[in-house]
Amino acid sequence: MRKWEEAIQALRQALELNPEDKEARDRLAQAQLIMQGEPGRSEQKAVAAPAEVQQPRGLQVSLNVTRLLPAPSTTEVSANETALTSVYRVGPGDVLDVRLNQPASAKSTLFTITPSGLLEHPNLNEPLAVAGLTVDEISLRINDDLKRRALADNPKVSVAVRDYVSHTILVSGLAKEPGTKILRREAIPLYVVVADAQPLNEAARVTLVRNESNRIYAIDLAHPAEMNLLVHPGDVITLQANPTQFFYVGGEVKSPGEKTFRRGLTLTQAIIAAGGLTGKSREARLARDDGKGFLVASDYKLKDIDSGKLRDPLVQPGDRITVMD
Repeated sequence: MRKWEEAIQALRQALELNPEDKEARDRLAQAQLIMQGEPGRSEQKAVAAPAEVQQPRGLQVSLNVTRLLPAPSTTEVSANETALTSVYRVGPGDVLDVRLNQPASAKSTLFTITPSGLLEHPNLNEPLAVAGLTVDEISLRINDDLKRRALADNPKVSVAVRDYVSHTILVSGLAKEPGTKILRREAIPLYVVVADAQPLNEAARVTLVRNESNRIYAIDLAHPAEMNLLVHPGDVITLQANPTQFFYVGGEVKSPGEKTFRRGLTLTQAIIAAGGLTGKSREARLARDDGKGFLVASDYKLKDIDSGKLRDPLVQPGDRITVMD
């Protein structure tokens, strides 16, 4: 029950970030119905093409997520974090294929981990706590148990994950394939999740709500380094359009004033957007906030840009451009 309460809180967080997110709104309604005791169903899609569609589990997303942070750069990702991309630790609901001394058997070798994280196997003296272990660690513990009870001198234990269920994330917003996704690793890069969800053309940024650290990350899809941020089980990812931003043009142009910014806009394009030059203006001054409230101005000779001697600089939101004679 607590997991569904946490899922509802996570979905409410997603709706606060994007009130028009129909996917998150529908899933919130489903979760609320389940909390009231009514059955609800939703689809889960495993990242990296699962064999079967799995039944959904509640997302464990913490409350009081308030901090909005940029994604950490790739240089800040620790070796321990990187190691998570190559390991899987089983959890409740995962289905294990457990084989003891028999490569082939008429009896079923499939066992579902209980909600309390236990593996119940007829050859074990008691249920084995396996949640948080890798399949190799589970194999070793079963092997040690069989040896300790002298059930086999040289037991051959094989454990593999048949169905991945426990590690889920939620993707919503501007995507062709939103919904609940299943991870087959402890973490995977954000760009893998975004590619799997197939972002729509208008998607420009990602908001990632992380329950582990009570943080919200804001990521720009145009920045490849930020897209290496690792996604963990329980994360809530929302694809969004960029908010409308502006830049300002004044001086010797035909239509000065506030102009709508778009990504990739250059200085000469900004001047054209302002109606072009009124005369034989030769220079443009681009002033930009340094992040501390001070403007830093740079002057550009327009003829040098036109002739290819000088690179046409990119404009950023909030820039002030003044065209001079």
